[in-house]
Amino acid sequence: MDNDSFVSTVNKRDTLLVLLFAIAIGVFNELTSYFFIYRKESFRKGFEELCDAYEVYVLSKVIPKTKAQIQSGDTPAKILLDKSKKLKSNKTTASIITGILLMGLMPAIMSMFEYSVVAKLPFRPIPLISMFTHSKVLGNDPTDCTATSLYAIVSMIARHYTKVFLGCESPLNPFNESVLNEQVKKESKL
Repeated sequence: MDNDSFVSTVNKRDTLLVLLFAIAIGVFNELTSYFFIYRKESFRKGFEELCDAYEVYVLSKVIPKTKAQIQSGDTPAKILLDKSKKLKSNKTTASIITGILLMGLMPAIMSMFEYSVVAKLPFRPIPLISMFTHSKVLGNDPTDCTATSLYAIVSMIARHYTKVFLGCESPLNPFNESVLNEQVKKESKL
């Protein structure tokens, strides 16, 4: 039992290195995307159209539909969904950049910090999440967290806030978009 507690001690130096590395890569990833995608006029125009469509969609929840909107068949939800899909086609390059960086750097992270505990979770994770957070860590403590899972989470957070800082974050998140899809399906049945 003493050996188990020794194995699962958190290495603070490794934790700091993983955090710094994840933040740096997340910011670098979004700056690269900004350079190749977000600065282009086609993306800027599409992004402004998406933001305008989102405002119309939000207002449509408060203000009743006009007669012209009812007759045209184009609901604000459908227009917003179309604008969102059009903007996503511009983001293919950003997804490729993210994938290449992830495929290139994840094995390096895994090999540098293999078998080391870099964080302790404040909860006992369910088995499915535990496979992600506890893989290749020695010991039986399910609250131990690997460098890979910490890197993945922190780099996603860094990417999100870098997008927000650059002003390129979409007003729609994946959950809102799925709700919007359902709403468009319901409206088309009517």
